[in-house]
Amino acid sequence: MSVLRSSVLAIATFAAGLLALPQAGEADRLRDVPASARIEIDQTPEGFRIAGLVTGIEQVPVQAELTIEKSDQAGRVNSQQGQELTLPPGETRTIAQNTLSLGPEGQIAATLVLRRDGVVFARVERTIRAGKIETR
Repeated sequence: MSVLRSSVLAIATFAAGLLALPQAGEADRLRDVPASARIEIDQTPEGFRIAGLVTGIEQVPVQAELTIEKSDQAGRVNSQQGQELTLPPGETRTIAQNTLSLGPEGQIAATLVLRRDGVVFARVERTIRAGKIETR
């Protein structure tokens, strides 16, 4: 009985170890990220300057798109700016920027999406609500 119990425990321990390993698809996906995304927001006398930045990790083409949605008492504004770029590792480029005024109870939501071969691999979102910059 003790040999059987030892064998069962050994098999259970082995199986638990296999389950703890990262899945091959997930490990490959994390290794193959060719760029990183960042949104910078600065308050200026004119309002808020919003910039989408991309930093190269692997020198392959990526598509970057910055979407900005603003709503306040003056109305709603939506804009999209984007481009395809290939950056050497470590190089950062501003792919789009815009400066918007904002009423006291208004909101601005900015989203930067990076794609490779049409597949999204990075998404960054930032929000300004009632004059305060938030990260979501």
